[in-house]
Amino acid sequence: MNRIVTLLTALSLNLLAGCATLQDSLNIEKPSAAISGLSIQSLGLEQANLLVALDITNPNGFSIPASGLELTLSVEDHALTTVSPANNGLTLKANGVTTTQLPISLNYSDLYNAIKAVADQDEVTCQVDAALLFTLPVLGDMRLPASYSTRIPVPKRPKISLTSASISSLSWRGVELQLTVDVENPNGFGVDLTGLNYQVTAANSALASGSVQPAKLAKNSQQQLIIPLSLSFADMGKSLMSLLTSKEPVAIGVAGTLDYAPDLAIWKPQPLDFSMSTQLSR
Repeated sequence: MNRIVTLLTALSLNLLAGCATLQDSLNIEKPSAAISGLSIQSLGLEQANLLVALDITNPNGFSIPASGLELTLSVEDHALTTVSPANNGLTLKANGVTTTQLPISLNYSDLYNAIKAVADQDEVTCQVDAALLFTLPVLGDMRLPASYSTRIPVPKRPKISLTSASISSLSWRGVELQLTVDVENPNGFGVDLTGLNYQVTAANSALASGSVQPAKLAKNSQQQLIIPLSLSFADMGKSLMSLLTSKEPVAIGVAGTLDYAPDLAIWKPQPLDFSMSTQLSR
């Protein structure tokens, strides 16, 4: 029995030595991988589409076909998603570096559900863990890992509110109103207000329409916009004139669209529709 064990041990050692000798003779080396960048391809209020640049160095004198890819996206140390993008016939070229671009998306609703506090942050730490799967002669199946982290912005819509509507002057010819609109930029980057078009109503009856001059909001700031209205009694109906000059409460409504351009070229938001109201102050 001891002779059999000794024989098997000797055979195993010879086999391992043979594999090592074969590996040395073939000069097979393990490739290395690194993520050279994580870029934002597009940014919206629902998700961020990211692109992972994976560089794989193959020191061997032969090409190596990849058998699979894995990507895991984590935010603030919370793993959110794992995907296996198609490798599309990815092959590591011999004695060189092969770069491939791998897409992955960050869904903000998944992010908010996982980490409630993120909704109040301007930026989050985003980490991508990649793994390349392939097979090497002698060495067999291998898994090559790489990681990368960066900060990405969490975009938010501007907030708009009608804080007051008051009569600034009243004469036999007409009435002048002043509307005060507050616009808040809750983002950690600046926002240009490129256009604000509005329609004003009094007790649901059309009163006036117009637009506000462009303005710039610094990051995490608020700005007050004044909308002056000069209304002639001759141009408005008798019922509206009586409504504005009476002491009864009158609801002033402002509706329209706000066009804005963030200081982020990758985020191209749609116009913001708004509808708000307040009581007329006399």
